[in-house]
Amino acid sequence: MRVKTEDLDLEPLQVGNIQTGGSYLYVQRMPVRRYKQGLCRDNSKRGEMPWETRDWSLNSEATLACLVDNYPTISDAIERVSGHHCTSVAFSKRWGIGAVKGLPYLFYKDKAVGMVDDEDVVLYGKYFFLKENLLGVLNA
Repeated sequence: MRVKTEDLDLEPLQVGNIQTGGSYLYVQRMPVRRYKQGLCRDNSKRGEMPWETRDWSLNSEATLACLVDNYPTISDAIERVSGHHCTSVAFSKRWGIGAVKGLPYLFYKDKAVGMVDDEDVVLYGKYFFLKENLLGVLNA
């Protein structure tokens, strides 16, 4: 097979929140300079989430959903967590809703950055700089 070099996309894969059953975990690609490229266990790191997460596989539907940005809406995420159907639900690669001690919180990557009040999300003061990023995800 012949491929033109201008048809190649050598950008690194953007991973993030991977939904594994009733919760999600945050995965990031670590910059490793060696012969391995792409995404593998050696260059991936899990974030420490405040809820129990299952192990994940690179060869899974959940990882594929992350890579192609297949996430539920924030309203669906809030409803599933508030209704105790899931411990946590990601609504983008970087954003999710998770229950800690029974209360729903807004997470950016692996940090709680706000709270959920009914259908509204409120960023904590020190994370207000993330507002534009959050609005970009919600309005996409």
